[in-house]
Amino acid sequence: MELLAPAGSFDVLKAAIASGCDAVYLAGKNFGARAYADNFSFDELVEAIKFAHRYGVKVYVTVNTLIFDEELDDVINYIKFLYENDCDAVIVQDLGLASIIRHNFPLLALHASTQINAQTLEDVKVLKELGFSRVIMGRETPLEEIKRIRESGIDIELEVFIHGALCMSYSGNCLFSSFEGGRSGNRGRCAQPCRKSYKFLGKDGFYLSPKDLCTIDNIKEISKYVDSLKIEGRMKSSSYVYEVVKSYKMALNEKNVNLEELKYNMQIAFNRGYTKGFILDVKNRDFTNIKKSNHQGVLIGEVVDSFNNKTTIKLSHDLYDGDSIRIVSVDGKKEDSVIVNGMYVNGSLVKVAKSGSTVIVRSHERMKEKDLVYLTKREENEYPLPKVPVTAILENDDKEMTLSFTDGINKVKGKVEYEDAISDTKERIIAQIKKTGDTIYQVDKVLDKLTKNIYVNIKEINELRRSLLNELTLLREKRYKRSSVKDITYPYLDIKKDNTLISSPLSIVVSNKEQLQIIKEYQKTHKDITIYTRFNSDKYVYLPRCESKTKDKKEVVSSNLGAKGKVSSVYFNVTNSATVRVMEYLGYDKVGLSVELSKKDIKKLVNSYYNRYHDKPNLEMLVYGYIELMYMKHCFINKAFGYDKNHCNECKKDLLFDNKYQVFGDSLCHLALLSRDPLYLLGKTSEIREMGVSSLVIDFHKEKEEEIINVLKEIDDPRSDGYFGHYLKEVL
Repeated sequence: MELLAPAGSFDVLKAAIASGCDAVYLAGKNFGARAYADNFSFDELVEAIKFAHRYGVKVYVTVNTLIFDEELDDVINYIKFLYENDCDAVIVQDLGLASIIRHNFPLLALHASTQINAQTLEDVKVLKELGFSRVIMGRETPLEEIKRIRESGIDIELEVFIHGALCMSYSGNCLFSSFEGGRSGNRGRCAQPCRKSYKFLGKDGFYLSPKDLCTIDNIKEISKYVDSLKIEGRMKSSSYVYEVVKSYKMALNEKNVNLEELKYNMQIAFNRGYTKGFILDVKNRDFTNIKKSNHQGVLIGEVVDSFNNKTTIKLSHDLYDGDSIRIVSVDGKKEDSVIVNGMYVNGSLVKVAKSGSTVIVRSHERMKEKDLVYLTKREENEYPLPKVPVTAILENDDKEMTLSFTDGINKVKGKVEYEDAISDTKERIIAQIKKTGDTIYQVDKVLDKLTKNIYVNIKEINELRRSLLNELTLLREKRYKRSSVKDITYPYLDIKKDNTLISSPLSIVVSNKEQLQIIKEYQKTHKDITIYTRFNSDKYVYLPRCESKTKDKKEVVSSNLGAKGKVSSVYFNVTNSATVRVMEYLGYDKVGLSVELSKKDIKKLVNSYYNRYHDKPNLEMLVYGYIELMYMKHCFINKAFGYDKNHCNECKKDLLFDNKYQVFGDSLCHLALLSRDPLYLLGKTSEIREMGVSSLVIDFHKEKEEEIINVLKEIDDPRSDGYFGHYLKEVL
């Protein structure tokens, strides 16, 4: 079982290795989904990979952002650099990039990022077909589905998140930060709008902020069905990574471990409150903490008295000098953050105040009796790195002694001349061999195969030992014998196109039967439109965004890999020509373009496609509609109203989130948060078609008859420039 740790910096990498992880995931300065972590420069990446390999730890590099055509050459050169410098695997979101990697670097392990949002066996089968060796399952995937995938017998590794921060939206399905803050989560620059306070039903709260995932109580059950257990935290501290990895390693490998004590130590490092998550089928009401979105710490006592900047606390847990605490009033309206610097128990200055004692600390605010005290940080320690166990082997012939070292995989050996000795000198020789000093090695065993008493100069033994261990280090650092890749080519991928779909220049999505009737009337005079419905109808069912199963073998518009249809929706995250080609290879005849693409990006995509494949792509683009900023399994509406069952249908009403965002619930009882204003590019239809887009999409969610008719009038008026939503003015 692989325990996979995050590493946002070199210090965190060392802490992860010290805690006993089997592998780490990290990123370079570009193309990683955590652009605001410290991350690693090119030189640092080389050193990080070598450093981890010395200790037998694998390194997976995240290249898990969406890629635009103008970036493809740079990112491919980056992959080449990682390949030639012994990276164990790359984690990828972009399907086009994945196809190029598989074509040019077949020996490099390819992991499907959780941003791809694989939720089902059907999704995993497609990713296997595309050449991925591992799938990082979406965080919403229940354990029962993971079990189904494992028991299907499909030959692919499975990885799941077991601890840390959760996204409210399905991974890869959040556009909130992109359209509201100008920082794309799919491009690694999420501004985390989910962690902000919003107003709903007249109350302020953190409605979009999940608690942190913690599965340590069930970790042995989860580990039965997966190959890798992943801990979130590339933005977290060394102490967080060390404590979490160590705790899960103990929970997995030790008997009679105190899980509550482990959780206590992890909570000190960081927590927003804990949830078992959708992997363990948590109830909707237990997924979020609407009162607080930052680090909570752990409750360690309550106030007894407070006067003259001194607060007296009755402790329920130990408190150390240098700890950080937060004192919170009972009503939650007042806080005082304190770094403990000098504390007194029974009038004596102490370094440690034990649980059950009453301690006096300096404070900034005058607090009240019964106010709560939380421990929020404990000073970080030095984390000693492990020693690598090796076996030494001593042999001799007539003239030379041979010394070998093996770590179980690699073996090095060298020779030194000896003289015959009268007395037994083996103990002296062995003692010198074991003196590994400040190296990473520890000689656990010596196999003595000497056939007689010999004498070897101490200096020569020491020099031979140092030389051999250095040689062993070089072998451990360089795991793979990969030859350099010189000529990078793009896979052609044979496809078959259904040209009948190209003849439809306009597609209209409807969400209820009333909207359908209006569009059918419109269709009587506009024969060249295609209707997509969000409910079961005659043709082209627009599936919920995380639906991986087609319905009644009808043609579908899908946003997920497992539900192969004729059309992929604009929420499929298609941002480059190579990905368009992959979608066509999978059987899609019409490919929806990501709403995050600009005019420049689209033009480059179309031109690149033509230059590479000598054909025109059949592309679809959204020109009107409220954009689904977030798509989530959790329903804050259901929780706010206090319901325990799905399909409460409150989302069908005219509710506004934060007084400006509409909400939309689909047939899966999943919730979408809609943009404040619709994307409105109807007056740019000619220009869009000139860019190479063959079909335009109008998407109706909750629009009433008058709104729909006005949109249809606009699409029929080629003179109008249209109206741009306030945050989309610069798109075209």
